[in-house]
Amino acid sequence: MEKDNITERDGFEGKATSVWLDTTPSTHFAALNQDLSADICVVGGGIAGLMTAYLLTEAGHKVVLIEAGRIVEDVTAYTTAKITSQHGAIYRYLIKNLGETKAKMYADANQAGLKKIVSIILENKIDCDLIKQSAYIYTEKYRNVPMLKKETESAKRLGLLATFTEATPLGFDKGAVEFKNQAQFHPRKFLLFLAREISKSGSIFENTRALDIKENRVVTDKGVVTAKHVVIATHFPFYDKDRFYTKLFPHRSYVLGLKLKSEVPEGMYFSIDGDRNTMRNQVVDGERYLLIGGAMHQTVHGGGTEKAGEDADTYKYYQNVKQYADTRFKIDSVDYHWFTQDNHTLDRVPYIGKLSGDRNIYVATGFGGWGMTTSAVSAMIITDLISGKVNPWAPVFDPTRKDYVRHTKTLIGENAKLARHLLSRRLRKHSFDLPTGFESGEGKIIKVRGKKVGVYKDKDGKIHAVSPICTHMGCMVNWNGTEKTWDCPCHGSRFNYDGKVIHGPALKDLKKEEI
Repeated sequence: MEKDNITERDGFEGKATSVWLDTTPSTHFAALNQDLSADICVVGGGIAGLMTAYLLTEAGHKVVLIEAGRIVEDVTAYTTAKITSQHGAIYRYLIKNLGETKAKMYADANQAGLKKIVSIILENKIDCDLIKQSAYIYTEKYRNVPMLKKETESAKRLGLLATFTEATPLGFDKGAVEFKNQAQFHPRKFLLFLAREISKSGSIFENTRALDIKENRVVTDKGVVTAKHVVIATHFPFYDKDRFYTKLFPHRSYVLGLKLKSEVPEGMYFSIDGDRNTMRNQVVDGERYLLIGGAMHQTVHGGGTEKAGEDADTYKYYQNVKQYADTRFKIDSVDYHWFTQDNHTLDRVPYIGKLSGDRNIYVATGFGGWGMTTSAVSAMIITDLISGKVNPWAPVFDPTRKDYVRHTKTLIGENAKLARHLLSRRLRKHSFDLPTGFESGEGKIIKVRGKKVGVYKDKDGKIHAVSPICTHMGCMVNWNGTEKTWDCPCHGSRFNYDGKVIHGPALKDLKKEEI
């Protein structure tokens, strides 16, 4: 999400931004203004793109990185920033579904990703709030304890330092798997350092949106970058010849930055119960905060509650997180709130590596909420592939793998949701004929002369009217009343209230309408 594109917000307590954005300066790299050539063009300025560009630059390649908005202001800016190989209760699942060999590849890769980030920080003495922490998968339900014990044994089989404990520093859990020697950090402080290093021998261009890849040329809205290799690190691939839209499923969760009256617990936490609550601590201006998230849901119909074109109502999800915190901690104040969105894959393993075909195009996507270590894994795998080296973990992450064969039932179900959404766009009746009775700050989808129109009334009473049809694949967008955005529930595209793209995979703005 770009800071400049969302100018009006309301509703929830605290600043409507992340701790990471609030405590670091904005970047001001120029936009591309001429055609260029490079060894490698990296598309995407989040942690996956910047880590990859940094390692490729260190390997001696000439790199050009382009970002549609400002670097580290989209998905990476809204992470909880845990550097850990603990990715929820995943290892028993991987052993069962992929086999122990590939499960170990996944475990080894993410441990290596953790070590790579920490080594870069220590070697360069980067001031980015790096702290060693234990990472816990916990439960508050006795019935889930046996599952965590089995997850502990699975992780141990794969060589991870996992132990089962009946109590964590939280005090209200019934059991947990502890992963020792994990870490947390400030992602923007880390990545802004990498950006400065990349720009010493390479180039970074902001406000430059990639539109297409034609042979070895990346076509943007500002010019063309010709490169031997292209890396797509745009969260959802903007170039989608491999049909990732059929096998990536966007999910959201919501985060609050809290000051507590009581002590903030040490450690990093992820719950396997209900809303998949997540926690860690962070010091801001000398004060210790609890970052707590949860209310995870798939974006299609807001997890099953909203219909096509209705208000996505993010306020209620923030409220759910606050209620969870209220019953477990003594809250002094809510100083921040933000939401994060990430893509999940069918088999819970990211897609990292070379796309199908003979062209040198690589992708890194589908991190499933664990983008810190998996971005480092992406950078190492893609750097090895471009440099002609064999990477030991590449087979498990291969983006051309036929994972859908094993998950046919899931795939059919997810694409049925998409079909129902497209159908509801055509059949749903709207009761409004004119934008009358709108309050300032309100958005609705109405019918104007028989045509559906997305309408928003700003604080000055000005009406902004756009087509509510997403420019990616034609789903009907939902109005997000908290963030003042039009959000596509099918593949996660987002547009500001005036229709400007602020989050892909959509490449084009919503069409302006006259009313």
